[in-house]
Amino acid sequence: MIDFSLPKVTNQEIQAVTEVLRSKWLTTGYKTQAFAQAINSYVGSKYCVCLSSCTAALHVALVCAGVKEGDEVITTPMTFVSTINTILYLKATPVFVDIKPNDFILNEALIESKITKKTKAIDAVHYGGFSANLQVLRKLCKRYSLELIEDAAHAFGTKHQDEFIGENSKFCCFSFYPTKNITTIEGGALVTNNEEVYKRASSLGLHGISKDSWKRYSKDGSWRYDVAEIGFKYNMTDVEAAVGIAQLQNITQMQVHREKLYTLYKENLSQIPEVSLLEGNTYSKPFRHLFVIKINSPKVTRDEFIEKMKQENIVCSVHFIPVYKFTAYKNLFDYKEKDFPETERAFSSCVSLPFGSDLSLKDAKKVIDAIKKILR
Repeated sequence: MIDFSLPKVTNQEIQAVTEVLRSKWLTTGYKTQAFAQAINSYVGSKYCVCLSSCTAALHVALVCAGVKEGDEVITTPMTFVSTINTILYLKATPVFVDIKPNDFILNEALIESKITKKTKAIDAVHYGGFSANLQVLRKLCKRYSLELIEDAAHAFGTKHQDEFIGENSKFCCFSFYPTKNITTIEGGALVTNNEEVYKRASSLGLHGISKDSWKRYSKDGSWRYDVAEIGFKYNMTDVEAAVGIAQLQNITQMQVHREKLYTLYKENLSQIPEVSLLEGNTYSKPFRHLFVIKINSPKVTRDEFIEKMKQENIVCSVHFIPVYKFTAYKNLFDYKEKDFPETERAFSSCVSLPFGSDLSLKDAKKVIDAIKKILR
């Protein structure tokens, strides 16, 4: 079976976890601090708060951005549900903007018409390793006094022009889920260049208390702490951080491998008439996260294609089911499919092929052969 996406796990990660287990300091501690520093060094950000997930990072970012009940946050329907759920946690309203067909990222040309007096922020979702147009989004946010939150679950290591995603951000949220560019098993991070955001996010991520356990129970710590506001149980553990440190040490090799996979797919699949490739955009220097194709066959639908690939022992996925199609959101909002024609076109034909740092070139060739067999 060729899985959709498995993480690259080596003896380095296993040894790192073993060392933490033997140390008996398993929760948030010096390893988590070291991982945060390593992220800052790689990305170029000033501050990093390591958290339990990208969902946690998005939630904390929204709180720090001042989003509250009755506010509106402009975002895309072509995303995972956590983007929307975190807005709803605060009793704010997600306002959807259709995507661009070339990169499946929210169309910045449509945003201005959606801005109202209630708009508080734009939640931009980087997609598949491609960057949103940060230059345009930052100008819009400045013009209307909005906060820009980056859902960069797909974009760790990606650059917008010559700038790393998160390098010059106030709110940038990464995911380290097993299918992402690097993994910490579960986990995420909020990076920021704003010291106040960093301090508040650090507190909110651990119940709102003023000190984490390392600062309370280590040799140089103190047992006294304060709770300034009600926070959340969102901290990352040292076990997870140890995996992340090992992953970061090998990120260049993983990036090179992903680029080879991407090139192999592109060179072979671009020759198949029934397949079109996601084009991307010119301002991204992507860390390849997904390889997305669109099925244009008159004989095989997208859903049939995925089932036929499964019969070849190859697991594919779809990124994403537009969130307005889910029952929970249908009951909350009055969005119509006709309001998002590009999202509908993308969803009806898109397939994410097996891709990741652990996929061999040999298996990628098997994927290519299976696609040719099914479509021809």
